[in-house]
Amino acid sequence: LAALLAGVPAGQPLVAVVHADLPVGATRTDPQDAAALDADLRRSADAAWNLHELTLEQPLTAFLLLSSSAGLMHGAGQGARAAAAGFLSSLARHRRTLGLAATALAFGPWEAAAAPAGQTELLASLGLPALGAKRGLALLDEALRTPEADL
Repeated sequence: LAALLAGVPAGQPLVAVVHADLPVGATRTDPQDAAALDADLRRSADAAWNLHELTLEQPLTAFLLLSSSAGLMHGAGQGARAAAAGFLSSLARHRRTLGLAATALAFGPWEAAAAPAGQTELLASLGLPALGAKRGLALLDEALRTPEADL
């Protein structure tokens, strides 16, 4: 990644970074042992932190950290997602204290043709209707305009 960023032409600087997180154990519903949880969290946290460190000197106007709200609101067995979302939120706030661009956004469920049978309906019954692409992208645009670091 460092070599890739070093190859960005000076006349065309990098202005935005998107870290889209989905922990490897995201569909796991069985109890995770400490090693599995650590591996899932470390993968997500290390990637985000590396992006942070490698872009400190870049003139970024956006540093977007996307995660899932599953571990926070509606996902039994989603400890890795909750931990990753917490780290990404903290990283966004840290970057803001440094005067750097950052927004952490934990999305709820999206409409997906490949969603397990009944999952969309179940989540909707819990007050979490699936986002369509148009609405989800509108929320993303809104998040990038808000002064909040953590959404």
